[in-house]
Amino acid sequence: MRKIMIGADYFPPYQYIDEKGEIQGSDYNFIKSIFDKMNYEFEFVLGDWNAIEKKFINGEIDVVFQVQKTKEREKTSYFSDKIRDAKTGIITNSKKMSNEIQKIEDILKKKKILAVIEGYNYGDIIDSIDKKYKKAYKNDKGLINHLNSSEDGFAVFDIGVFNSLKDTINKKLYIIEGLGFTRELFVMFKEKDIRDEFNKWINSVSM
Repeated sequence: MRKIMIGADYFPPYQYIDEKGEIQGSDYNFIKSIFDKMNYEFEFVLGDWNAIEKKFINGEIDVVFQVQKTKEREKTSYFSDKIRDAKTGIITNSKKMSNEIQKIEDILKKKKILAVIEGYNYGDIIDSIDKKYKKAYKNDKGLINHLNSSEDGFAVFDIGVFNSLKDTINKKLYIIEGLGFTRELFVMFKEKDIRDEFNKWINSVSM
């Protein structure tokens, strides 16, 4: 039986390693439940996104989740049907800024910096912003440190992740109303036949 390597980044509460060293999380459970129905031996591995993506490109990993579809990725990979929508928002540590900011352009006009995660595709709303207005961090801990240490700090957060981590942030934080957006997430495959089999089961399992 062929063994499939499945990779993702650390992204609690969607996929993470618990105190027993075991992988947990809602997206992990969903993906695993589908592969349980498929005729493959499989193994999950979690790591920083840049490392996971590099292993996928090099063929060391066969499947990665949860991924945003881009034209560049579609040239070399196969995407599942949509697994869910991700809700993303702009978080600030400034009550004043949370009241003043009405749109993304307001942040740029004030020459403020948006903290983002390195290598992530957020969609055109964020990805099209000039790099001089963004500071990239390796993971969500970097975003938290940015908000803890910055005056009038801003960070782009998955709302589910933010809600799971907000108790670790020592400043009062605000989700800027009206700046939230959704992103479609998929599973990305090296091989079309595995993708096709995965899609056969995707609607039989609930998130």
